[in-house]
Amino acid sequence: MPKSEKQQEAADKYLRERVDTFVTRVPKGKKEMVQAHAATMQESLNGFVNRAIDSQIERDNLPLSSASGLQLTAEEQAHIEKRRTVLAQANS
Repeated sequence: MPKSEKQQEAADKYLRERVDTFVTRVPKGKKEMVQAHAATMQESLNGFVNRAIDSQIERDNLPLSSASGLQLTAEEQAHIEKRRTVLAQANS
């Protein structure tokens, strides 16, 4: 069922207030490869990309909270810690 006008307005407002957006360009065919990998990990493409960014920041030894003054909520930090635990188990 399509969203009502009010529902769409609420969704747009949520995105404007709480989400930053940027575009990433990849070679033809790579998007499908990344989507397939994300699906294997039972993640959305967006979730996988965010996890990959977090993992790289961790590997670069930059605390997540210090990157550009980023302040994470307790829920976000718990999610990241959970993902780190899953990754550590998968890599051991």
